[in-house]
Amino acid sequence: MKRFIMALVITVLVASIFLGGCGDKKTTGGTLRMITPMDPTVLGYPPQSAGRATYFQYCCLERLAIYAPDVWENQDYQGILATSWEHSNGMRTWTFHLREGVTFHDGTPWNAEAAKWMADLWVLEGTSSTFNDMISADVLDEYTIQYNFNDPKNTFMVEVATGIYFISPTAYEAAGATQEERKAWALQNPVGTGPFKLVDAVLGDHVSFERYDDYWGGKPLLEGINYIIVPDATTSKNMMIAGEADMYVFSEFKETLELEAMDGFYARYCKHHTPEGIWPAALDPDSYMYDLRVREAIEYAIDRETIIDAISLGSDEIEIMYQAPIPSDPAYRPDFGRHYDLQKAKDLMAAAGLENGFETTIYVRSITGRWADMALYVQSMLAEINITVNIEMINPGQYMTYLLFGWPADTLFISGIPNEPIPEFVAARDYNCSPPQVPKWNHSTVQTPEMCALHDALGLADTPEKAEQAYVALSNQAMDDAVGIYMMDWPDTAVFADYVMDCDWIAYSTKVWNANTTWMEEH
Repeated sequence: MKRFIMALVITVLVASIFLGGCGDKKTTGGTLRMITPMDPTVLGYPPQSAGRATYFQYCCLERLAIYAPDVWENQDYQGILATSWEHSNGMRTWTFHLREGVTFHDGTPWNAEAAKWMADLWVLEGTSSTFNDMISADVLDEYTIQYNFNDPKNTFMVEVATGIYFISPTAYEAAGATQEERKAWALQNPVGTGPFKLVDAVLGDHVSFERYDDYWGGKPLLEGINYIIVPDATTSKNMMIAGEADMYVFSEFKETLELEAMDGFYARYCKHHTPEGIWPAALDPDSYMYDLRVREAIEYAIDRETIIDAISLGSDEIEIMYQAPIPSDPAYRPDFGRHYDLQKAKDLMAAAGLENGFETTIYVRSITGRWADMALYVQSMLAEINITVNIEMINPGQYMTYLLFGWPADTLFISGIPNEPIPEFVAARDYNCSPPQVPKWNHSTVQTPEMCALHDALGLADTPEKAEQAYVALSNQAMDDAVGIYMMDWPDTAVFADYVMDCDWIAYSTKVWNANTTWMEEH
């Protein structure tokens, strides 16, 4: 039912995007000014792009395919740099037929050789467990690339659609004499095939793009895009009111509601994309938090309803969560959940020999006000089981480092988890028993032997049916092992001036923005 509702919402949104405006005349020109609270961590080096770092790349770098508007209903994709694809050999071989007539921003051609070069760069960097398992990337002809893997890759299309971007081999190789020099240059200099190309980037201030007139999809309607970095939500709201910006993305919830209530703006809420929670650092078998009883005690001591009632501002867009799967997910268990029970929490701490508690730290991203509020409630609630919680605010860069590479043992970390319409991919990503050098979402969460064995089974599933079975088993095990405290389904939000038209930013996915179709009415 939930997927049906999501599909209906998508249909209405897409219809409103394409039917909005003044008649059929689309105004060209102008620079779209977008407020965002976060700096880019990476602009042009895909093997180190992850999480929110990638949204700066949507307008300049491209993928073989992206999610289609009906992805939540039919798990469908639409081709970008590829026009079609197929798998064989038990999902170990993936063949892509590439789009012809595409050029990078430096004028060099997009073809199978460029795709192979990118795959080899992923292997060299070693940051992808998928590409680490690659046997070869074979050029079958000028516009056909074939990826061959040792093990089945039943979630490869999700990776294709969300994180495998392409940059110009020629620009990269000319950028330095060593791999270190080339990589350092590429981190801040994206040279892709997208509708816009980089002008300049100043950390803490802005990232600017200009139209790429030779874009394969046709000349973009906008002249440029300017991301304005503004961490403070009140300042961002006031800039929108003053007409100093046209969009506010990853907007804070309070400011989103306030702007939506004013004339001249519309807001968008993208649900099921970012469950938020609290994650114990439990990798170390000698740590307190490796003990399941301690993780369960922490969860039982937290009163979700009280916290969410306080921070949701009365909006019905927020849903309390007690497990990762949403109700339409095959792994969802209606009766599962560690609901608030203070006595049970105390009993579990005593059983673990920790009735006197211990001291810990909870790390909170400084730009997310609701997480700071959540941390204060958690601090008070865990004091009831003798856990002393210190709150440490961290900047967005430190947040991403902790998120992907780990935070200190026996501490807590608040984060959001990018959800995807293909749950097998989410489980494969979040419950991966990764070596330290491979980035993983919420890297310091527990890895039990049972989870690792089930993760391996998911990786070996060579049909969609086997993959779903393996996913359900892994997801249930992760919930039983209290890998994290899922708190709430908090929607991603954005606010638009009402003259911004045909903009599909978070219309159905946080991983898609077709920037070439966005335009602005005269204003």
